[in-house]
Amino acid sequence: MICTWRDCKQPAKHVCKSQTGDVWARLCVLHSEALDAAIDSGDPKKIMSCYIKAQGGSQKAAARMWGDHQQ
Repeated sequence: MICTWRDCKQPAKHVCKSQTGDVWARLCVLHSEALDAAIDSGDPKKIMSCYIKAQGGSQKAAARMWGDHQQ
């Protein structure tokens, strides 16, 4: 699998799952660490930015949230 972070082509090593067990991202080591650092910072802007990038960008994040039928 390839990292889902926007514009990344590295192999995914970490799976991110929702509380219900749905996979919402697959990240390489670098981007997994970036997401963890943003969460640890407590900065809402950094957290949201990384969360959206981890899903592949805003369009992919919106499609995931709304379901593909909304796109």
